[in-house]
Amino acid sequence: MAGDATPTTAAPARVYGLTLDAVDNLPPIVDALQSLPKRPWVRIVFDYPRPASDYVSAVAAIAPFAEVVGQPADSTYCALMTVDQYRARFASYVATLPQIAIWETCNECNGDWLGPNASAQADAATDVVKAAGKKALFTPYWNTPTCADKNGPYLAWLTAHVSAKVRTGSDYVMPSIYGSDCDGPEPSYAELDAIIASMTALFPHALVGIGEYGKQGNAAILQYYMSYQNASPRYIFAGLYWYGTQDLVPKSQPLWQVFASLMR
Repeated sequence: MAGDATPTTAAPARVYGLTLDAVDNLPPIVDALQSLPKRPWVRIVFDYPRPASDYVSAVAAIAPFAEVVGQPADSTYCALMTVDQYRARFASYVATLPQIAIWETCNECNGDWLGPNASAQADAATDVVKAAGKKALFTPYWNTPTCADKNGPYLAWLTAHVSAKVRTGSDYVMPSIYGSDCDGPEPSYAELDAIIASMTALFPHALVGIGEYGKQGNAAILQYYMSYQNASPRYIFAGLYWYGTQDLVPKSQPLWQVFASLMR
């Protein structure tokens, strides 16, 4: 079965991640990261249309204490770029920030707000990332039939629109899951099991996990996802908690202690 295929990336130990949507104030960011009990993944949102050169110092400061995941194009900005502009932006970022090993090729790719070029943009970014010998992270946007946007249920869209190149070439696949933006509650653990099983089947060589999640200031949601376990040998979690800048920096923030205590 495709879901049982051996991943091309050797499965690491369970990893824990967070997102930084601003890196202007580096000292408390670095302090918060280096004080965690385990080395995290840290996804940095590179604001459009800022160039890669704006982030050289920040990445250099953060990289010693985290596995940096680069996001050159948040889903909010994808519709503002042609496919060629998207490709060029990735090429510039990957070349300028060579210490970043993992690049997010398409963020919340099935969302209708990305416009009509999302699939082609994912192809272009995957070409750039793989040609540079880097790892590709693909991020779907989870929904249910009752809260789907104009692009419809996410699994149907992914099956119909994501190319074989992206499906077989992605090293990591981690859907954004925001229950509070959908029907209300977060998906049950049984529903999360089904989501992960679907991702392993659709992306046969990828390690899988949970991408964006969270609600600002909500410790219960943080604990809910960080406590979830999955038996798949390809599940690594990562969990790129969206409100890292707001809730986990500085380390005096109450949720920093929650995050740190759940790293195990």
